[in-house]
Amino acid sequence: MRKRCAICRARAGKREPDKVEIMIELIEDRLGHRLVGAVEAAKIALSDVQETQFQFAVRAAGGNHHGDQ
Repeated sequence: MRKRCAICRARAGKREPDKVEIMIELIEDRLGHRLVGAVEAAKIALSDVQETQFQFAVRAAGGNHHGDQ
């Protein structure tokens, strides 16, 4: 219940609404573990190169997906 209240406050603040909505989607879709895995893969890639591409798709409002977030 506490998470829900924090999410509602963040949504109400609307300082960066796109970022808030993406975070809400991550929580609602339970994508935290997958996100950590994607970050770890990027970190491993960076041990051999100076740059890497990070891709992690989340749904957008209306069911579309955001990539390269």
